[in-house]
Amino acid sequence: MASIRKRGSKLYIRYKIGGSIKDKATGLDDTSKNREYIQKVLIPKLKQRISNNDYTKKNKVKDYAAKYLKKKEELKTYFEYEKRVQVHILSVFGDRAIDDIELTEIDDWVDSLKMSPKTKKKYIGDFKGIYHFAIRDKAVGENLLDLVEKQKHEQSEIKPFTHEDILKILSETKDELNSFFGIAFFTGMRAGEIIALQERDIDFDRMIISIRRNITKGELTTPKTAGSIRDVPILNDCIPYLKAQIRRAKERKSLFLFSTVKGERLKDANSLNALRYLKSRGYTNRVHDTRHTFITNMLNSGVIRITDLAQIVGHANTQMIMTRYAKYIKGEHLQINRDVCLYKNEGTVKGTVETLSLVLEKEIV
Repeated sequence: MASIRKRGSKLYIRYKIGGSIKDKATGLDDTSKNREYIQKVLIPKLKQRISNNDYTKKNKVKDYAAKYLKKKEELKTYFEYEKRVQVHILSVFGDRAIDDIELTEIDDWVDSLKMSPKTKKKYIGDFKGIYHFAIRDKAVGENLLDLVEKQKHEQSEIKPFTHEDILKILSETKDELNSFFGIAFFTGMRAGEIIALQERDIDFDRMIISIRRNITKGELTTPKTAGSIRDVPILNDCIPYLKAQIRRAKERKSLFLFSTVKGERLKDANSLNALRYLKSRGYTNRVHDTRHTFITNMLNSGVIRITDLAQIVGHANTQMIMTRYAKYIKGEHLQINRDVCLYKNEGTVKGTVETLSLVLEKEIV
């Protein structure tokens, strides 16, 4: 037996299966035309699926999760999608019929995720993607994840290292850790990009580093975005750190500048224990703050255009730099040359000034 029910402005089908009463969302507004469509089309289809005993067999969350993951197989970050879906979604809802899940259950699940709002958005996005396939298959009428309260994400505060911090870190660290910090502070490269460097990426004749690879969570991939594939200039201060690491790579017969003692590439930047070192010395900075330090110091140097800096650090445009780093520019707008001439036609400007002077003299008189 099935009947039409209204919840808010939407129509649902109430039916009984396996001794339980269910409400199936249709996603349709409460109109006479939609009620007629539900009565003549949707309810008969629902009854047919129930009688065929395939209704509950084909609409489990894990079935639609498989379809969702299949669409992600070509992505270099596929393993991240798979882990999120397997560990935090299927472990809770995997064997559930997707139309049997209530919004309150989704809300409780979101609340149970003990992680930052930014990370929660990824899990919600995955579950939303799973629901998309269920909607396409007409197993559900609406995407419950659209009704979940938006997660407010506050970007972590940028905390550049001070000049004193930089000098201290570079003077007391040794070997690979010293090279890592030196390259990080003088190039603004991401940690994964640094440990993915190979000798062929370093061109001392042209004084350029070519960034073509990234290592994260054990995976050797291309850089974070298309704009992250780039060439960056080698500052003179960076040369000793690059050469020291090239020498170590040759001694270990490693393709990568940073490697294990056996010459194998590192799985991630954590292998260098950079964060452990910072914490042991009382720093509250993250390793990624070396990148922020490079950007803020380049901005304050006044020797580079912001558009060029965006290219060096791999940003698609200047927007992120303007929004995130503007407050770290220490009054550079007040350091301009007061003798700057904005207008090339000096005669015209002089005439304009003289005219204004005459007008002012007449007003005063």
